[in-house]
Amino acid sequence: MQKCKFSILLDESTDKSVVKSMAVVARFWCPQLKRVCDRLLGLVEVPSATAQIMKGEVDKLLSVRNIPKENCIGFGWDNASVNMGEVTGLKALVKIDNPYVIVVGCVCHSLALCASNASKEIPLEFDEFVRDVYNYIQHSPKRIAAYAEFQGITDTKNHRLLKVCDVRWLSLESVVMRILEQWRALKVYFYEEFKAIKSASAEKVLKMMENVYTKLYLQFLGFILPQVNKLNILFQAEGVRLHCLCNEVSTVFGTILRNFLRPEVDSGNTMGTYTVSKEHFEGISPEALEAAKHVQMAKLRQSRALDASDEISNLSAERKENGEDDGATIRRNIYLGHKIGFFHVFTHHIKANDRCRGLAE
Repeated sequence: MQKCKFSILLDESTDKSVVKSMAVVARFWCPQLKRVCDRLLGLVEVPSATAQIMKGEVDKLLSVRNIPKENCIGFGWDNASVNMGEVTGLKALVKIDNPYVIVVGCVCHSLALCASNASKEIPLEFDEFVRDVYNYIQHSPKRIAAYAEFQGITDTKNHRLLKVCDVRWLSLESVVMRILEQWRALKVYFYEEFKAIKSASAEKVLKMMENVYTKLYLQFLGFILPQVNKLNILFQAEGVRLHCLCNEVSTVFGTILRNFLRPEVDSGNTMGTYTVSKEHFEGISPEALEAAKHVQMAKLRQSRALDASDEISNLSAERKENGEDDGATIRRNIYLGHKIGFFHVFTHHIKANDRCRGLAE
């Protein structure tokens, strides 16, 4: 590493003794092994995870080993503001030493943040319900044995309930799928439990299970979380997956959009991709949609002045000038989804009353 280029990966964590530690890993090409290698530079305790302290600890590790900082061409860490801040963040500090260093945030962390923020739209009672089901049964050997009997009576698989991990929000997928699998046995168990001992905790869970929206939320999460987790696993793969990332992300994005876009809008998207900006989703309500109808229709006509055939003709002419592909191949590639296109989504494309097309239909 004293003579070759390398990148540094950082992550910090707090253990049970409330000691904050930072792991520093170097990634580089090893000429002897002829492959990319990861080596632990150090696991250091840090009083607090500030950008200045983390930068100082990394510099110390490199200095002790006589590794030139100029050889570092990249940094990777999660997307916390202390890391990615453009002014006082760790990203800004490392770019002082090397303005051309490449900083890459963790895609999996971004996916987790997206899922976590989206989950705030789900009522708090649902999160409590998922935890209450686990806590009521799994913390008592007597109740575990009693519940096993109800699993046999209802012909439900003899599986244990799972606990939600607070720091891994996407772990909720396995918890949700397990509750849906055990739904019949759980409902009978909590009904008999409340009937027998009049437990307030059992009554709380039973009322949530009798609420039709509880199972709807579970089924919704059972649909959407595997989509996000699929991407998460793809970005964590050890092998080369660069060739399939774009298609997979586009597929998941389109799957999500199709749940609340009008069918005629989605069917008109011959390019297979979408360009969506924040203002397209502001003020989504029946009243707002009606008030903005004429303005948005004008914008739609303007944005789609070139239809799919015009776009193909333009691409064909450009390719012919460059001596590249012909129009027939371009047309084929576009309709096969191999060519990136743009399709604008406006507020009047959004279903007025329901976010999930299945509920609306």
